[in-house]
Amino acid sequence: KQWYQRRVRAPQGRQCPEILLSSPYLREDYGAAIAHQLHSISIEDIEYYFGVSVGLKNGIPTVTRDIMEPNTPRVLPDATRADYDSAFLTQAMRQIDRELRHMDESDYALPSYTILEKIVHSFHMSELWARSKAYYDALSLEPIDEEVCSCLLSNDSDVKAHLELLGLKIKFPGITAVEAAPRAATPA
Repeated sequence: KQWYQRRVRAPQGRQCPEILLSSPYLREDYGAAIAHQLHSISIEDIEYYFGVSVGLKNGIPTVTRDIMEPNTPRVLPDATRADYDSAFLTQAMRQIDRELRHMDESDYALPSYTILEKIVHSFHMSELWARSKAYYDALSLEPIDEEVCSCLLSNDSDVKAHLELLGLKIKFPGITAVEAAPRAATPA
């Protein structure tokens, strides 16, 4: 089975934070790093960049593109289709086309971004996924550490918490920004 098809088993003995931080493949900020890679990935992106076919029920969480829709969860349990036009030969043109087709929808994907920022974001994510492919290939040759997989896929994973945070930041830009309060004048 592929890593995304594994059933989650609770690790025996050690707690997930200890297990994950002892992995030679994960940084201390693994949750934020992995969530950043996943937040806008689609089924087509997974297939294109990682050469893995995944179905609609794939267990790869991502932030919803319909983030402003009421009663829509910020984080979806499965990556969804990107709605790319396959008439284009390159991933870049597919991404530009998708962004331009949705440019008049103020609540689509990254609602506070301009169209140029959305295109740049798509290219930025493509660059991350392309760079991640070498790591993915190297890891696929290694034996899978069942404890690490179980912890990463568990519901209380730091990855899912960071995906939720990214969803909040996308839906409510500036919500996590800390602005300095104006200073009161000090008497001379």
